[in-house]
Amino acid sequence: MAKQWVMPEISAAIRGLPKVQLHCHLEGTVRAATFRELAARYGVERARAAGPPEATYAFATFREFLLTFAEVCKTLRAPEDYARIARDYVAEALAQNVRYAEVFISPSVWTFFHEDLDVHETVAAMRAALDEGKPQGLEVAFICDLTPSGKFVASDYQAAGGSRVLAQRLIDAGFADG
Repeated sequence: MAKQWVMPEISAAIRGLPKVQLHCHLEGTVRAATFRELAARYGVERARAAGPPEATYAFATFREFLLTFAEVCKTLRAPEDYARIARDYVAEALAQNVRYAEVFISPSVWTFFHEDLDVHETVAAMRAALDEGKPQGLEVAFICDLTPSGKFVASDYQAAGGSRVLAQRLIDAGFADG
């Protein structure tokens, strides 16, 4: 007679399967407690960061989601902040048995909110934090959202050589695989 599965057994079996996570925006993985802590540290007083904890990521419309995403981005101000959320991501991914992930990072968003942020240092800090998952079997690749905005406008992007040259620079710096 075949064993009949009950829900807890199915859930455990699914949790144990190796997984791939695609199209994950790192800024969208910020834990509510981390967001609230960083908002308090930097004096960012917004409804989402100051309201009831259970309402931190509760939104009814896409507009509310985007406004919350912007609030989160405003609290990420230093390479160490990005390294922290990368480490948190690694912990969550390993807990879910993720073995490979492609994570979006958004330097154009970062510099829109914080023009003085050192993008190279920030990416390096995140790469180092994400690589902490390698010994446990987690590989994380970056997908860079390079929308010209903030202090980087389209003319700067083209002056730097456009997509092909920029992609090669990321590969040469070890931030991307080619």
